[in-house]
Amino acid sequence: MKTAIIALFLLFIFTPSWSAETKNYCKDAEGWKKWIDLVEKNPNDDDLRAVYALRIGLCSEIDAKTIDVDRAIKIFDRFFQALKWQVELREQQAAKEKQEKESL
Repeated sequence: MKTAIIALFLLFIFTPSWSAETKNYCKDAEGWKKWIDLVEKNPNDDDLRAVYALRIGLCSEIDAKTIDVDRAIKIFDRFFQALKWQVELREQQAAKEKQEKESL
């Protein structure tokens, strides 16, 4: 569970942010290297793998011109925020269960 939190924290660093100027993160070679390194360091983190796969898919759609960069960023951000929320809930549940066990 801590792996997921650490990976998502690191992922947050690589997450696109809204700005007046839209950046196509699919063309960022350094960004791809950071993602690949992160996935390789956390091979069993399914949440991280899902976000990485979404990034690959969205970039494929941008390249195919089936969606634009702004829409891809919105989709990615929405998915990432939902996933982050799920991880936080799991962490809270695990902490609650640990506390209940310790109080017995």
